[in-house]
Amino acid sequence: MNNKIALFVMQDCHLCPHMVKLFEDMLEKGAIDALEILDVAQNETLARHLNIRSLPFYQINSVAFSGVRSTSEIQQLLDMDGLNKWQLQLRQLLQQGEIALAEESVKGHVEARNAVVSLLMHKDSDLMLRIGLTAVIESVAKTGIFDDFEQQFITLSKSQDESIAIDAIYYLSLIATPHSIDRLLEVVLSDKSSQALKGQARELLEELNESKN
Repeated sequence: MNNKIALFVMQDCHLCPHMVKLFEDMLEKGAIDALEILDVAQNETLARHLNIRSLPFYQINSVAFSGVRSTSEIQQLLDMDGLNKWQLQLRQLLQQGEIALAEESVKGHVEARNAVVSLLMHKDSDLMLRIGLTAVIESVAKTGIFDDFEQQFITLSKSQDESIAIDAIYYLSLIATPHSIDRLLEVVLSDKSSQALKGQARELLEELNESKN
């Protein structure tokens, strides 16, 4: 796989020269295959499109990161597969409170949507990360881009961790596909569902019915 870097800098950015030299050295050694250095001041439209908030900002094969990193840290990013890169990017954005930028990534890349679902399935994803991911799903669900993930959400709704299952029930209500509705009904009618899960599913079904009237 060709590793292509797009590095965004600015004249007054005192951290940018470090990353410029780092990437130039990696290019010279063959660790990366292509390097494009872009001045934000001369590429304002692109910078706005990418929602660049801080510098240095760089894309590694279209996955965006920011901040100063060492050569070994960049190499670790290069060695990651696409899913892990997107997971790391989303973690970073949500930790920084960059919900809008996370939403743009999810809207524009199916790999980012895969990363959202994968992070939800991770037992080590903490509460704050899950809250951020939920905010992203809430924002974009009506576009239909998560409809193809109904089976993954159904699987999550069967989790032994009740909090994860309840969250998944909510995601199913947001995408509201026929199979999602069927799962909500199944939860309400099942003797195996906890009272909390049943209550959540029943409430969400009522809200869906009210929205149709």
